[in-house]
Amino acid sequence: MNWFRQGQSGGDYSRQIQAARDVYITEGVKPDEVVRICTELMRTEFERYSATARKVVEERAQEFLENYMHRQTSVAPDAVSSMERPHMQRALQQAQVEYVSSGDADLGSLLVNLVVELSQKEQRGTHATALQDALKMAPRLTTQQMNALTVVMLGRVFLFHWKNPEEAFSLFCSHFVPFGDLPSAGADFRHIQGVGAAWNGFGGRKTFAENLIDLYPGLFTDGFMLSQLPSHLTGLVLPASENLVKFATPSARQLEGTLKAIGVDAATADDCLALQKVGTFAPESVTDTILKNVPKMGRLMTFWTPWSTFELSTTGVVIADAHLRSRVSGNPPLAI
Repeated sequence: MNWFRQGQSGGDYSRQIQAARDVYITEGVKPDEVVRICTELMRTEFERYSATARKVVEERAQEFLENYMHRQTSVAPDAVSSMERPHMQRALQQAQVEYVSSGDADLGSLLVNLVVELSQKEQRGTHATALQDALKMAPRLTTQQMNALTVVMLGRVFLFHWKNPEEAFSLFCSHFVPFGDLPSAGADFRHIQGVGAAWNGFGGRKTFAENLIDLYPGLFTDGFMLSQLPSHLTGLVLPASENLVKFATPSARQLEGTLKAIGVDAATADDCLALQKVGTFAPESVTDTILKNVPKMGRLMTFWTPWSTFELSTTGVVIADAHLRSRVSGNPPLAI
């Protein structure tokens, strides 16, 4: 079973590799070398099982290898040679062992993403260390718990450059809805904290709409009068409704950065940030607007509030990112 979509692109003189059952690589580590490495790594593990169980784990190990090679050669073919390094062999073995034990495709695709990401990092960097920790931590989380980490990352860590509500609705469909099955039990909160993926912060709980308004006050807004804005800043706005305008950047953080970049003084910047909030819809209205346009956001928005205070550890972030990539393509590289 292939856990990832087949698809590739490349520039002039590039070598493209499509992996399904067999993998053909003419440079660097050869297919038989990768197979030999993986087989040797798993040989002792196979011997731990009874004959019946061994047949299952051998099939799962092959399935994992096929998906790993497909992902590695599609995303980072130049990093295939990293499998010659001891820490990468250990990472691959650990990922295979966890998958053959569970057979869970969600976990398998996440573990593949972690190994592929690790192949592109310096061994002792912070990101690489977090990825290696994630290989141990991810198997201790349920799919629902990983959904929660991903939604918290999308809702509280990432900054989206939406220009209008329609762009937000589109991204809600592509990035948020696939992870809308969130856990609601207190045991899940305690477990996620216990394994070190996240911790419960000290801020007050917020609904999804309240959180969205805090981060993007200019997204759902009627706007303000152009006369309220200093004349030398009128290039930063666009029409909102009849006789009203809004900042072209709905994000408060992004607007603050833009004002700083063009040399606006602190007092004027504060006035602009306050002006951005003028005309912002009430949370109840934002909720209704989202549900009207993206009905499938209902469950996520219902169960979001308890997660609104959670802060992700570095390892929690890389797990969330790998889980995101297992279902959604085209995401930029994670920067840690």
